Amino acid sequence: MPSGAAVIRYDGVRGVVWRIKYRDSDGRQVKQTLGREADGWTRQKAERALGAKLDAVERGMRKPRNRTFADLSDEFIEVTLAAKPRKKSTVSEYKAMLRNHLRPGFDDEDLASLSRRPEALRTVRRGEDR
Repeated sequence: MPSGAAVIRYDGVRGVVWRIKYRDSDGRQVKQTLGREADGWTRQKAERALGAKLDAVERGMRKPRNRTFADLSDEFIEVTLAAKPRKKSTVSEYKAMLRNHLRPGFDDEDLASLSRRPEALRTVRRGEDR
């Protein structure tokens, strides 16, 4: 097993959780929670998952970069809006809503951290700023 790779048993408030730690092909440390013992995770199953990750690292797997709200909104405009026929006024209104109300406040925001506080998105309403 490579240096730094490990299976970690964590005794949390809600029970035992299994985690793995390894380095991706760029050398960056990755920690990943696999699941709870109550959901069927065991040390042996966690070691197999770690082995699969290490095999993927051998093939060049990298830790995915954090996606931002800007990435998601660009993808929405390029893919989702283009996938289905919509009226021009609808498309321009969606783009204006993103440009004027959502992107100024959330552009550089990491999606993972934003998903932990959805109330931030609820405060944005048509015609109002954050």
